[in-house]
Amino acid sequence: MMAAGRGIPVEKVYAGGCVGDAGAPLVAEVNGVTKLIGITSWFAKDCKVAAPTVFARVSYYAKDIAKAVIDVKAAAKSVKITKSVVKVDAPVMNGQLYINGIYPNNRFYHGQMLTVDGWWWESSVEAESIRWYVTTLPNAPMNRVGRLVGTGPSIYLTWSMLQQSAGSYLVAEVSGSMGNQVTTDVAAVYLNPYLIG
Repeated sequence: MMAAGRGIPVEKVYAGGCVGDAGAPLVAEVNGVTKLIGITSWFAKDCKVAAPTVFARVSYYAKDIAKAVIDVKAAAKSVKITKSVVKVDAPVMNGQLYINGIYPNNRFYHGQMLTVDGWWWESSVEAESIRWYVTTLPNAPMNRVGRLVGTGPSIYLTWSMLQQSAGSYLVAEVSGSMGNQVTTDVAAVYLNPYLIG
């Protein structure tokens, strides 16, 4: 842990954090490079400016962070995508989702259109949602780990998206709802950085 705050010499106090600041970064320029050195941990509960903010020192956790990054990358490469568990009164999705429009050589190009296909609902649904995400964890909840890049049954690939997403999965998430019951399934393709362009 370390404490930091903007010193106000005239008043002999330090300007510190307040409600809503927890988890905020403390950055510093080190040899011309901006680096994350702390994460807001706690501060004066009544938001007094006379108290500095206390930060968790990121360098203390550097080995744990590096190990977690390696573990997450390994898990992302060995993940098996399976159908979601469906509740009894939730809409029933039939078929198997797949992504259509992938070239035979498995390469991805600017302007290429991909479409999600292969499912139908056993009965009518009140609402259907199709979202496209980029993520390294293709079977985790997309709204928590994915970066939304499109909606609707099709998506056009751009150079910008391909360059930013190389080495990740492009995931099509299809959801249908009836009342407050939701059924979701996903289909994913790996954007191999060696097969782009």
